[in-house]
Amino acid sequence: MAGFEYVESWETDVELELLTKAKRDNQILIGHVHMLHTLDTSKVENENTIEPRTARDNMELLQIILENGSNVYCTAENFAEYDYRTLRDFVGTQQELIVSDINLETRIALVSVKAADAVNKQKFIERLKTLQERKELASQTFEGIVRGIDPRTNTVYIRIAGVDCRMNPNEWDWSHYYTWEIPDMVQRGEKIRVKVLSYDKESEFVRVSRKATIRDPYERIESLRNADRISGVVTKVHPVHGIFVQIEKGLDAKGMKLRHLPEPVVGDVVTCKVESVNPEKRHVKVMIHRYPNGKSTNQTNPTAFMFGR
Repeated sequence: MAGFEYVESWETDVELELLTKAKRDNQILIGHVHMLHTLDTSKVENENTIEPRTARDNMELLQIILENGSNVYCTAENFAEYDYRTLRDFVGTQQELIVSDINLETRIALVSVKAADAVNKQKFIERLKTLQERKELASQTFEGIVRGIDPRTNTVYIRIAGVDCRMNPNEWDWSHYYTWEIPDMVQRGEKIRVKVLSYDKESEFVRVSRKATIRDPYERIESLRNADRISGVVTKVHPVHGIFVQIEKGLDAKGMKLRHLPEPVVGDVVTCKVESVNPEKRHVKVMIHRYPNGKSTNQTNPTAFMFGR
């Protein structure tokens, strides 16, 4: 453990009293994950054997700052129900936690994010059961935080009140997306609004949708199709899959360009014409006719107010 020194969790009796009260009341606090420490435990002996511990040579420890400035610590095993390969990506995030131990001798307080998740999960599940019984579940909107993506299936995990809900990639929004696009669209830690599509009481499996909270841009597809020209923003230029242009918030069209025009880059504002629409497959193709603001990679996007980019 050379090179690592604990910062004491409290400096005043007032701070200690707050930590003590939070522990006694099982109160859920909010903390900012400030640092990740990796401690070498390969030479730490187990209490019940003289053999060195080899199951995990390095232990990750999160240093978390509470709203009142206190520094508390959370071990990897108390961070989540799941065993993450590393907690590195959680540095800089906000986490709900419960004070689990206060050592008066070392002046160190330990916390558990996993325990807070368990409390929140129970409350959330009870709420889902009640809403389902009242047939009100479909009308409710919840705030969640993107927890991560399963690279094998591109399933998006959304944490709502301690529950890791699942979202199919086509439920992110109304645009037509391909598998290769999902990791670039979704950012861990992003706060989003979702609706619950289904809830299974037996398995407590929850499936959610962000798309269900967004107006379907295809409601305006006829006016887009009939426009002589329409503005858009280039959102992707892929070496294999080509150009994509956002012509309406949540609607990315497959882009083509007139032969004499230079290649676009992401962020280019373009004027284009809708060439074809396939409502069943939700595919739109547009032809780029010009760059109204010229070609520049650093131009200000004048359509940001419309697309919310």
